[in-house]
Amino acid sequence: MSLLPLLLVQRDGVADQALNALARSPRVQLFRAPELQGSPTAFAQHSARATIVATLADPIPELVFMRTSGFTGPLILAIDARHEATGEDLVSAGALSWLTLPIVTADLDRVLDLVERLPLPPMAHPELGLLLDAIDRTARHGNQLVRLSPREFALLHCLMGARERPATVQEIHDYVWGGTRSGDSMREIVHVNISQLRKKLAQIGLTKAIRTYRHFGYGLRAE
Repeated sequence: MSLLPLLLVQRDGVADQALNALARSPRVQLFRAPELQGSPTAFAQHSARATIVATLADPIPELVFMRTSGFTGPLILAIDARHEATGEDLVSAGALSWLTLPIVTADLDRVLDLVERLPLPPMAHPELGLLLDAIDRTARHGNQLVRLSPREFALLHCLMGARERPATVQEIHDYVWGGTRSGDSMREIVHVNISQLRKKLAQIGLTKAIRTYRHFGYGLRAE
């Protein structure tokens, strides 16, 4: 099962204990804002599927601040029980959903189900000048565009999500196909599909974008 990358913005006063269910969830890959310079733009940089803002204050001004600061991604408010009555107002104002602090697993799973149903966000690889768009399943480089199959899209999404590090063959296979193969058959199916993806990227001028890391996996690199 692929992990859901989420960005957490933890405001002053929110105890770590109130977020234990989120931090320990086997469904989540959690990025914390202080580790990402506290900027909402980290949402795009780390391909987060949604951002969770945990606050003890009135969540309505928090939502307004996030939206007026230029943040446009799916937003979830983790709010103090005192403000639970504002939950529906938050959704009406544009939040994806809300959670009550301290977060409990059942509520978190409900919200994660919503996040999983969202389309994958556009991803950018600035060094390559590559943009991956989930809406029409295309890869763009400059003014050149190529349409990808669902499997090619998932494969490129996996490589772009790994950012500066290569992804192992196992990671790629589990991300695209799930954990149904192992050994030589797993490596062969990844290799064949990487070759197909290379041909697609060559159509938009990226002939050497995918690098092979022998006995390890694959990664993207600037040409």
